[in-house]
Amino acid sequence: MQSLRHLRIQPVSVLRRTLSSTSPPANVPNYDKAKSHLGVGISRLSNMTMQSAQGCTVTSTDGRQFLDFTSGIAVTSTGHCHPKVTAAVVKQVGTLVHGQIGIGYHEPMLKLVDKLVPLLPTGPQSSLFFTNSGSEAVEAAIKVARAATGKNNVIVFQGSFHGRTYGLIPHVPSLFLFTVA
Repeated sequence: MQSLRHLRIQPVSVLRRTLSSTSPPANVPNYDKAKSHLGVGISRLSNMTMQSAQGCTVTSTDGRQFLDFTSGIAVTSTGHCHPKVTAAVVKQVGTLVHGQIGIGYHEPMLKLVDKLVPLLPTGPQSSLFFTNSGSEAVEAAIKVARAATGKNNVIVFQGSFHGRTYGLIPHVPSLFLFTVA
């Protein structure tokens, strides 16, 4: 196994200082005022302002590059601006930006259902639920579990993240900010 000694691994405190020392973007004249109007419900590791990204590299407004080890909090598993993903997004936005499923059906969703159905178990529980966020998915899972079991309580794990919606606040004991109020 290759040694990792050549890597400059630094503690989070050093990383925070490094990221926080990035310059504010020149094209946002009221940078500090704008930041002061952002809610406190989301903590930030740094004051870095991201300008662009490609693959796993994020570039700050002062031109420094950083590796995104979180993959944009797991939403860019193919990397930032992957050419195939970007092309698919551009194609879809040029056709239909948001096919609200509470109003009707849309082709991409129906094609995806067609691909997923053979993977589902048979029976009445073999249905699909499309959602726009993890929080909405977790809330739906809690509703389904309560309906299926007739019980109200759910088990959550300390230190894990379940979402920021009002219905999930009691299930996120690791977010002290929300449990104080």
